[in-house]
Amino acid sequence: MIPAFIIMGGFFIVPFFQAVWYSLNIWDGITEKQFVGVQNYIDLLNEPLFRASVGRVLQFAAIQPAVQVSVGIFFAYLLRKALIGGRFFRSVFFMPVVISSASVTLMFVLIYSGEVGPINNILRAIGLRSWARPWLATPETAFYAVIAVAIWQQLGMIFVILLAGMQGISNELFEAAEIDGANSVQSFFNIALPSLMPIISVCVVLGVSGALKNFDYVYILTRGGPSGATHVPATLMYERAFVGFRWGAGSAISVSIFLMGMIFTVLFNFITKNRGKE
Repeated sequence: MIPAFIIMGGFFIVPFFQAVWYSLNIWDGITEKQFVGVQNYIDLLNEPLFRASVGRVLQFAAIQPAVQVSVGIFFAYLLRKALIGGRFFRSVFFMPVVISSASVTLMFVLIYSGEVGPINNILRAIGLRSWARPWLATPETAFYAVIAVAIWQQLGMIFVILLAGMQGISNELFEAAEIDGANSVQSFFNIALPSLMPIISVCVVLGVSGALKNFDYVYILTRGGPSGATHVPATLMYERAFVGFRWGAGSAISVSIFLMGMIFTVLFNFITKNRGKE
């Protein structure tokens, strides 16, 4: 296990403590560091743009796993006993996951285009021309357009996990329920859903942690625009550290992202364990 510990320490543990140290300093990456304690964190709490980005990423963390888990469970239940086409649909659902996020986001830049995008062309064709708009350039729609891309690409992973869990439920339970007169909806809510709760918990944690540290979707699609309407903490961290050379402020944001993820994971595990005991 020594090589694994060396890799973990060199690429994760040591850089984490370096980021914590940098966050306590004013530093441009070149000149001497100036220790300021928690002043960088105080400045972040007083900054409207950062507070708005935190609220935005919390929306991201609520919407993305909720939609992915709901849709994933629905299709996993439908394909649980699929004898024809099961492998095909599993492949179709999982295919977006293996495509790089850069390729997916560039594809959606064209899809969301105000002039040549298929969404607006369809709206114009069915008489809803007033609904057509530059989706990524409109503050009211840009952020939710970004969330839709993340949901679409990562849905396949959640679906495969839930399908594996669904296929692990004994068919005898469903057969017994059918003999007792239960229909598909009753079997879903009384057998499938309770049996999948541990796996659903894992999917929620994966979805929320991925949303909290999201960077690539937002940066490639909008770069935080228009007018900062889609900025999340990770994009602000990139701008402060790598564009503005404010390594202390950028590190403070990165540590804040870690704290948000840790707090959620601890609270979620605490809640689910207590419910399990009940």
